[in-house]
Amino acid sequence: MQLQPSKFLRNSNEPPIRYLNDFDFTHDGKLVISEPSFAFDDYNFHYIVLERSPKGRVLLFDHTTSSLQIRINHLVIPNGIQMDASRKCVFVAEMGLYRIIKHCMDRHKIGEYDILIEGLPGFPDNIRLLPSKKEYGLVILIEPDNGTIVESWHDPTSETIASITQVLEIDNNTFYFGNDGLFYIGRLVMNVIQPE
Repeated sequence: MQLQPSKFLRNSNEPPIRYLNDFDFTHDGKLVISEPSFAFDDYNFHYIVLERSPKGRVLLFDHTTSSLQIRINHLVIPNGIQMDASRKCVFVAEMGLYRIIKHCMDRHKIGEYDILIEGLPGFPDNIRLLPSKKEYGLVILIEPDNGTIVESWHDPTSETIASITQVLEIDNNTFYFGNDGLFYIGRLVMNVIQPE
């Protein structure tokens, strides 16, 4: 089954899908997708950032029935999507409001969510679950239950990595950093000090 944006939401009062960004799978195989804006596409992303309007959505696609549901509407640039360990709750990096929100499929009604952390010091782009079960955004490690910042990584001079949009943890001490606007991948190997 191919997800064709123009096919869905045709018979509703909702604007058609323009720009799908990130996705993850729920515990029962449905696809949760972020749509930063229904007004602009990826090529015109700079307009989305400048406009900062609540034109973003979190969508739920069921491939078995070919149905698409809007789980959360009127978000300001929802970007990164990551299911929690149970795959029943989704973390959303809401870029335009500098925050991470959490929506649980089995607990929240459509349109409801909890604010996990807000007032982040920059645009949260992607969010990923680390093997240690902590979430990160902007290379800020946070506890997924309460949004407490555990650790943050900075390059204050921007000489090594000027901007980070994706982080991948290979093992407990090796991380790869990417950015959709840079032409290289950064690698960080943490020096782990063993207690005596």
